[in-house]
Amino acid sequence: MENQIFQLQYALDTFYFLICGALVMWMAAGFSMLEAGLVRSKNTTEILTKNVLLYAVACIMYMVIGYDIMYDGGAFLAGIAGGDSLVADALAASKENGFDGDAVYSAPSDFFFQVVFVATAMSIVSGAVAERMKLWAFVLFAVVMTGFIYPMEGYWTWGGGSVFAASFAAWYAIKLVMGIRVSAEEEYEGVDLTECGMEAYPEFTSAGK
Repeated sequence: MENQIFQLQYALDTFYFLICGALVMWMAAGFSMLEAGLVRSKNTTEILTKNVLLYAVACIMYMVIGYDIMYDGGAFLAGIAGGDSLVADALAASKENGFDGDAVYSAPSDFFFQVVFVATAMSIVSGAVAERMKLWAFVLFAVVMTGFIYPMEGYWTWGGGSVFAASFAAWYAIKLVMGIRVSAEEEYEGVDLTECGMEAYPEFTSAGK
C-alpha cells in the first residue's frame, strides 16, 4: 500500500510539472503576439523570429550548462539520465525519506519545467529591447542570460548555493584577468602580484569606506 502511494505521488507530481510547464510555454505565444502588435509592421517578422530563436537558444544553453549550474544536473543533463532505472531510483529515494520527505517526481520533467521559465525570462527581455537591439547582439545576450545569469541566480535562490562563494569566485576571476591594482609607489617598490588579498581592493573592505 505504501509503495502504491509513492507511485501515485510520483505520477501526480510529474504530471503537474509537465502540465504547468506546458502552460508556461504557451506564454511565449502570448509574448510574441504582444510584441508583434506593439512594433512597426516592418519589424514584425524580426520580432517573431527573435521569439522563436530565443526559445531555441534557451533550451540548448540550459541543457548544455544551465541546469548543471542551477541544480548540479550535469552537463548535457548527464546527472539526471537514469535510463530504465529512473523511476525505480526516484521511488526508492522517496521510500527511504518516508512521507515527510520531499516531493517525488521525474528529474527530466523538472528540467522541462525549469527551462520554460528560463525562456520566459528571456522573452521579457525581448519585449524590453524590441526595435532597440540588433538581432545578433540579442542572440549573444540570450546565450549569456540563459546559460549563466539565470542559472546562477537560480542556484543562489533554489539550488542552495552560497551567494558569497559565487561572488568571491567572480572577484577572483576578475583578479586573474585584470591583475591586482597597486599604486605607483607599490609598483616601484615591488609587490607580489600573485597575492590574493582584499587589501589589494580596499573598496571591498571596511578600510576603503
